[in-house]
Amino acid sequence: MRKNEITNGSTGTYAKLVPTDTTKAKIAGVLDQLCIEATSADQLHATIIYSRTPCAYAETLSPVLPINANATGFALFGDDPDSKCLVLLLDCVEAEELHFLCRANGASHDFDLYEPHITLSYGYTRDTVPGDDLLEYFNHLEFDSFEVEPLEENWSSK
Repeated sequence: MRKNEITNGSTGTYAKLVPTDTTKAKIAGVLDQLCIEATSADQLHATIIYSRTPCAYAETLSPVLPINANATGFALFGDDPDSKCLVLLLDCVEAEELHFLCRANGASHDFDLYEPHITLSYGYTRDTVPGDDLLEYFNHLEFDSFEVEPLEENWSSK
């Protein structure tokens, strides 16, 4: 994507870290064992920015890859009981730094706090999250791609 594509005709910018195939398989395997209707493995990612304001600066970033992360917990995101998302919270300094750099250079953010995470399941219907005893299976997660694309008006929140 050319640098100016972010600001020409888009309504914002979306940037994410994409896990390696090994990390995707690890996550998918655990979720399958838990009988959780999971996000498809090819859609797993950690959002860096979901900015409703274009941020061409994001395209100038070239993080040193791979980036590693460890899980710190599970959480439910969203207010609607019928459309909550199960997320895996991450300890990932690089994700936090990338988010901060984008925010400092024009990206917007809809929430008070940025929490690096991977969405494991959209429309999660259970009342509880998996136990922290499962976190050991989500350590040493590796991301090998950083992608930036225009945010289209019809996109839903990531």
